[in-house]
Amino acid sequence: MANFPIADRKHKVNNAAKAALSRAQPASWNVDFSDGDNDFGIDAQVQVDVEGQVRYAFKVQLKGTESPEYSSDQSRLSIALKRTTLNYYASLNDEVLLVVAVVKLLDNGKLDDSSAKVYWAWMATELRRIRGSRFAIDMSEQGEVTIHVPVENLLTPTSDLHINAHLEDRLRMARATEKLEDLLATALDDRRPPRSIEQLATLSQGQLRQLLAVLNDEPASAVNASTGSAKADMLHAECLGYIRAGNTELAERFLETMDRSAFAITRQAEALLRSLEGKVAMQQKQRDRALSCFNEAYALDPAERHLLAKEEVRFLNAVDVDDVNAIRNVAQSLSIAASDDGLSLLVRVHASIRQFHEAEACIQRISTEKQIVPRLVLLSSLGKWQEVQVIASATRKDPALSPQDRVAVTLIAARACWQRALASAQVDSEAKELPINGAPGLDRNAAAEACDLSISCLADLKQLGWPLNVELVAPIAVACACSVGRQSEITGLMREAASARPAYLELQEAVELLGFATDDSALALEANARLLPEHETLARRACTLFKARRYEECLTAALEAKRLGESPGRQTPMAYATGAAAAARLARLDDQASLLSMLTAHSDWGPFVYFARFAEASTEGRMEDARTQLRQGLHEFPDSWMLAANLFSNLDVSEPGEAREAISLSRTLRRYTSLAGHEWTQLIAAHITLKEWQEAETDAREAISHHGDQERFVSGLAIAAEMQGRTGEAVRALERFVALGHRRSTTLRNYLGLCLRLGRISAALQTIGQLLELERDREERIELMRLRALILLRQGQGDEAREVALAMGKLTDRDSEVEEGMFVNLFMAVTVQGASPPTAAQMAEFQPRMEAFCEKWPRSSIFRRFLATDESLAQPDAVFDLLDSVLGQDSRARMKEFLHRERKARDGELPVPFIARPGFVFHYFPDPFTLWSYSKRASSEDKQFHLTCNILDEPPSRHQSLREVPLVDLTALFVLHDLGLLELALSMFPRIAIPRRTVDYLSQQSRGLLASASSAGLANKLLEWVNRNLDRIDQPSVDTILMKGMQPHAVMQDYVKLARSNRWTVYTDDAYLRAWIRSDAGQVDTISTPDLLSFADAADMVRPEEVAGYLATLVGWNVGVTVSGRHLIASLHGNACSRAPGCLPDARTLRKAVKGHLVPPERGAELDTTHEFTVGRDPWAARQQRRQRCGALGLLAHPDQA
Repeated sequence: MANFPIADRKHKVNNAAKAALSRAQPASWNVDFSDGDNDFGIDAQVQVDVEGQVRYAFKVQLKGTESPEYSSDQSRLSIALKRTTLNYYASLNDEVLLVVAVVKLLDNGKLDDSSAKVYWAWMATELRRIRGSRFAIDMSEQGEVTIHVPVENLLTPTSDLHINAHLEDRLRMARATEKLEDLLATALDDRRPPRSIEQLATLSQGQLRQLLAVLNDEPASAVNASTGSAKADMLHAECLGYIRAGNTELAERFLETMDRSAFAITRQAEALLRSLEGKVAMQQKQRDRALSCFNEAYALDPAERHLLAKEEVRFLNAVDVDDVNAIRNVAQSLSIAASDDGLSLLVRVHASIRQFHEAEACIQRISTEKQIVPRLVLLSSLGKWQEVQVIASATRKDPALSPQDRVAVTLIAARACWQRALASAQVDSEAKELPINGAPGLDRNAAAEACDLSISCLADLKQLGWPLNVELVAPIAVACACSVGRQSEITGLMREAASARPAYLELQEAVELLGFATDDSALALEANARLLPEHETLARRACTLFKARRYEECLTAALEAKRLGESPGRQTPMAYATGAAAAARLARLDDQASLLSMLTAHSDWGPFVYFARFAEASTEGRMEDARTQLRQGLHEFPDSWMLAANLFSNLDVSEPGEAREAISLSRTLRRYTSLAGHEWTQLIAAHITLKEWQEAETDAREAISHHGDQERFVSGLAIAAEMQGRTGEAVRALERFVALGHRRSTTLRNYLGLCLRLGRISAALQTIGQLLELERDREERIELMRLRALILLRQGQGDEAREVALAMGKLTDRDSEVEEGMFVNLFMAVTVQGASPPTAAQMAEFQPRMEAFCEKWPRSSIFRRFLATDESLAQPDAVFDLLDSVLGQDSRARMKEFLHRERKARDGELPVPFIARPGFVFHYFPDPFTLWSYSKRASSEDKQFHLTCNILDEPPSRHQSLREVPLVDLTALFVLHDLGLLELALSMFPRIAIPRRTVDYLSQQSRGLLASASSAGLANKLLEWVNRNLDRIDQPSVDTILMKGMQPHAVMQDYVKLARSNRWTVYTDDAYLRAWIRSDAGQVDTISTPDLLSFADAADMVRPEEVAGYLATLVGWNVGVTVSGRHLIASLHGNACSRAPGCLPDARTLRKAVKGHLVPPERGAELDTTHEFTVGRDPWAARQQRRQRCGALGLLAHPDQA
């Protein structure tokens, strides 16, 4: 029996569902979860912001499941809800969104984000389906009700477009209801009955036909027409309602089962019946039958409404075959039209045969409120796309616009935008099709606008039941969405339209193309199956089946296409090639030979023979052979875009040779078409492999301009920006995607690397957690857990770090010296550094493994055990002997070298740069941070510890250097920070640069286990300042090699390499380092902190007395500086002080130092405010000439040899 609350699996699934929703929700959602047991079927409240303003709100019922129940066709999943809960929803005026999260739990009970999917459905829609009304209450005894959630309603960060449209429709309906109530109140002189709306609805049922005619925008004559039979009027109104709602199947069944005798009483009634049959036939794309019905209706009742129906079918048939004479005949027949609908149709007819004056005359006869659509039709025919877009944009804002006219206006506007996009495109005049990814030169902004309008149009068409206009917008929607990389945004709507209208063949072709473009073979095959089984249909099917690795079906489709023997289409050779490869895979050699013979029989199909060989080799995993076939094909057919595209996509761009080949191929491909999303990714990766950072950035930005802010492009851009030193830009880009819940492993790893490098520990820990949820590779998980333990340890969470170390130990291979040694080392580090000792159970787990490791690898370089007693350590050379056994070197000799170098440095005979002294001159200073801290309080005689900032005979710094970007080293950071001048430095320069290796070293010291508290503190403060100013600080690097455990000399060498490139002003407060840089690079622009202070004084940013105070502080810290006469005189006032922390209250220190240690000017020179004096002895200058100094610096050419 449990003594505490139990976190059962249901609780974990609910938490996983919440996590899945949080990661899939659009960025515009502000979700407030309802915690506790008082939600009663409501789990969250969502407020939606549109362009930064909160516009909508709705409620959410969240259901999590590990075992979803799908329908047989996999189109929807079922979820059971209580009848009482549905009654509650029916009583609410707010919209309720049912969200179903299909989740999988990891071993640790957390969400497996890689497989989670979140679906949604409006409960109002389901209530109407189940009960006929969203407000109906079920008083039965039923316990649960099954709700259907369409799988096409996949919740993604871009789903807000569809959800917002529904909310806007509901808001529009509520406003209309209020307006209707106000109208009734006005009509009744404010004597509004309490249930006036309900009474109006009841009365409308008796006049349903007239009401539908008005709502559906029927001709005015239809409202006044009557069949002469009340029963026939009702039947006609009901069937027309089904047709207008797009429910064709229900309308057809209604026509088959209703009492047709009610229409036999008059010719007008029979005509209406034939018209209904014709409308159903039109929705089924049976034009011939529709035309027959409309002709019969017109013969029975020559009313204009029947004339318009039959002439519109004739017009569509004539346009399909480009029969101008037939179109003129239609215009002649419509010359008697007098209604707005008739004149609007006549405008379309005249415009199609370029009779623009006649079309304009018709528009003038149309009532003003109905002129907008025909006006847009005429402008489109004239190619005035910009004017169309302006008028359509204004019209779509009109709340009085009918749903049908809204669709028409939006469709025309989408087409206008798409035509504008194509105006600048480079399209082959003989090309029959546009490239699916967009032609070169395509106007991406106009294409994006066309995509927005197409999505809006599709959403409106869905509300109207997918009428015929969906066939007009579908090709535009697919073309523009694919050209700007937004295929996912239209897939759901297109899939639904294709399913609802299986007879719309152009729609099916558009959906098939969409499926192929998005690698959604299932979608492409669904649409293909609805098309007529003609040669070209089967050819496309064969290609898609091969892509889906359904080789048996692919071969069947290819052979069937061959059997039909029709004239070949564009996909025919590809179908034969894929069929031949499938036949080889299935060892059906005769079929392979048959299909290959079809290819070799056509001289134009030579490239496809090579493609067939490539496909055969690739299906067998022989990728090198497969690429060879493509290369051979390109050698014979160098202009084959198809071979080039396939070779490009199949190159291993992580290899430099193939990366160069990919870049070369990309130039060929881009002459024909824009690159697809995966092709941009391949190209960016190739540049990164070759360290072509500028090119990678350029192509990443172009990919984003083509396809939007996709994660893989932004990740590549971040890498390129980071490698060019623009770390701030890289961090912002990755932060945005991580904040939006993107979970791509590559992006998270890049972000983690930046977080660790910049010391952003909290963000690093969170990212490690996300990666552990995603990562399945054992070795990767081990490394992530090691990092997590070290970070926790550095944050003082030793117990948590030890738990992570033990968990990591469960994954390590005990037969691997590296992995097991990593575990032993980590546990020991946590134990030594942690605040509390391990438990007995933890030691019982660790001790045997450590013993086993030491026995198995006694001389391991990873972890080695040494036994030492007090007696053995008492021996004179015991310590040295122990060090020799550990290091494998002669520690006595090394100690002598250290002592020798320290003496020479103290005597001024070894001018070693400050940063390189730890580990080269001193064995007891582990890092420059500790040396800097000690040097400030060392004896004035111990010159080996001091920082020499200036020497007398250095070239002066130029004021023009302030216009350049300074490259700041570690000594300058020490001085600027401790003087409190970091912000001043930022204000003096447009930007500053700090080498990436230097920032890495700061991060290493801030979290290093062996760093002292003072060193870690200073490193942390500098890192915090870098993080606050990322956008102003470049972080260049000479290479991309990841270095663990960097040594000071490596940091210095990296700085020297960058400084010698002459790309920056060299900013270091180490005179020896500047001299070393000049010894190879010659004359370079340099600057030091005293120079910075002088320039700030000249710019009136600091007072001379303040500069004197800063210099006094440096002198007090044993820093050798050069003082100008101006600042020496300022110090004589006795009132020089500084904002620097630790600055003396006056400048006595400076005056004393100058008096005792200045190097006097030449005899006879007069003291003026421009003369400089060196404060602090320069033992190097006192003993050697300039040439000798450069020779002495040769000692530092390879300090890593020390």
